[in-house]
Amino acid sequence: MTDHPYPDEENQFILRPSPTHQDVLRLSQAADELGYRLLFARRPLSFTLEQVQSTLADRGPSAFMRMMVAAEDISPKAPPRDAEEFLKARLVKLKPEHELLIVDPYLFTYSRRHNAAEYAETVARLITPLLTSSMVVRMIVSAQASHSWVEEAVLSRLTAESSGSRLVVAYSEDFHDRFWIADRKRGLVVGTSLNGIGSKIFLVDELRSSDVASVLDAVEPLLGD
Repeated sequence: MTDHPYPDEENQFILRPSPTHQDVLRLSQAADELGYRLLFARRPLSFTLEQVQSTLADRGPSAFMRMMVAAEDISPKAPPRDAEEFLKARLVKLKPEHELLIVDPYLFTYSRRHNAAEYAETVARLITPLLTSSMVVRMIVSAQASHSWVEEAVLSRLTAESSGSRLVVAYSEDFHDRFWIADRKRGLVVGTSLNGIGSKIFLVDELRSSDVASVLDAVEPLLGD
């Protein structure tokens, strides 16, 4: 295959068991130091690690599902503001018109009680671009994990920026994963709460229609009017 950018494409090495995303990044760094490139490959397609990361950032792990089972984003940790921009770009694609549902047990996390105002600014930067004047924003959080100072700071900041959007908070201890669903049709699963952005590797992936329906069934008793 003369059109392949790497002439030794017939050489393939398989690791067993499959390495974690942290180990893949370490292997990639070691390969670079030795003058090699670490590729993700499934014939007839090959991708550099950078291409994998770019595709994951833009489309999520489901972009690779037909080629292999992808359980996690292998993107490295990024500075908080960089990670924030990555997440914002994915959230904006939801394009909610009437309702935004956020299931995030730690949205008003107790751990941010000492910098609640700063954290509220971060939350507002992520959510405000999604808002319209007539939108209902429903937030399902854990009462046990929340702190009143953080909740008040976030809601006050969103109210100031929301141009008439209605904010509704419900409490439940039944959820661990984080979901963002627009107009009860389109959704994302987010691998970290907003307070964890930049401090850990996390995935963002699209929800299938059946998964959106499952989440809505689970939260239906909490949605209210």
